[in-house]
Parts: sequence; C-alpha cells; structure tokens
Amino acid sequence: RKASLRYEGPPRMALNLPQKPYLVYLTPIVRPHARLIEIVGNALEGGVSIVQLRDKEASKDEFFEVAEMLRQAVPWDSHDAKLVLNTYADIAIDARAHGVHLPELARDDPALLKSRAGSEFLVGRSVHSVEAALRFLDSADYLQVGTMFPSNSHPGKTPEGPKLLKEIRAAVGDSFNLIGVGGIEKSNVTQVFDAGASGAAVISAISRDNPKHTARLLMEAMRS
Repeated sequence: RKASLRYEGPPRMALNLPQKPYLVYLTPIVRPHARLIEIVGNALEGGVSIVQLRDKEASKDEFFEVAEMLRQAVPWDSHDAKLVLNTYADIAIDARAHGVHLPELARDDPALLKSRAGSEFLVGRSVHSVEAALRFLDSADYLQVGTMFPSNSHPGKTPEGPKLLKEIRAAVGDSFNLIGVGGIEKSNVTQVFDAGASGAAVISAISRDNPKHTARLLMEAMRS
C-alpha cells in the first residue's frame, strides 16, 4: 500500500449530503418489507442521516418496490436524511432515491448518472486501498472505507482497520467525505473518527437493538 500517494487537486466537498457527522444505516434483510419501514423510521429519529438500502436476496423488481416504498413512506426531508441504494444505479434513479452506492469494481460512470438524475444525485463508492480512494476522488461524493473491524457481514475477513482510513485521510486531504464501515459499534466508533472519518456506517449495532436508542448513542459517541 503506497501511503505516500496524495491528492493534489482542489478541495472537494459533496453538495447534497446531510450535516456531519454522517451516521449511515446499512439495512439488513428484513421480511416483511413493512417492518423495514418501521425500523428505518426509528433509526432516522435517532439521528441516522443516510440509509443505504441493501438486499442481496431480492430480485431487481422487489428491490425497486422496497426502494419506492421507503422513498414514499419515510419523511426524508424532515429528518434531513438521504436514501441511497446499493449497486443498482438504474433502480436508484427510477425509484427517485437520493443516490447510489457503488462497489469498488463497478463500471458505472458517475458523470453520466448525474446527467440523468441531476447534479445533486449522490454517488458513493466502496474502497479498500489508498490507490482506489485516489482513483475515485474526482467522481464520488463520499468514499466508504473498510473493513474497520471484524464483521458479521464479512465473516473470516481480516479487517484493514482504522489504520487504512488514516492513510487514506492523509492522501486525500481534510475536506473529502470518508465513512468507515465494518464491525462499528458504540465501543469502537471513536477509533474510526480518531483516524479521520467523517462518518460511520453500521448494520448490526442498529439492527439488533432499539434502532432509535442505539442510533442516538452512536451519534453522541461520534460527536464527543
């Protein structure tokens, strides 16, 4: 990993993100889908600012239906919150989501997506190295850096740890939005912010307990 690499361009800041720090809720697989709306609503009341819809078991048609349901049923504006969809940019645009989150190897052209959906359409990207972070810096509104800690969503994977986020922060400068992901809990979220994060993305911590209460505790820890 070439930690000496640095971004030399002008400062970049996303125009359509909620106020920092960003608490991103990566949705688990929930059935029935009406239950997911309830969970998301409670999480937003607790301070979640970005909901990242993920469902690897759903067909594309089902994924669109859930996205459209969430977009219509949740008062996003009153919470100053955003809905982004994992992977499927076409569904995100059709469902009028606020953006899409792309895997590191996705071939989508962010400029083309924004020309279709509008300049405020958010494009996030997962990265796992300094080189990848620099490669996507001019085309992403935020980068999700992982994996921070051992995670149920990536069993058996050795986490890169907050050290990677610290290296990426040193390479990209202070203004760009970096969100740590992977095994983040109230007990370790401060390590992610000490490494230079602008936000944290969580699944289990919010899903397994009272979403509103847990989100509030995470926000308090992130702001401390």
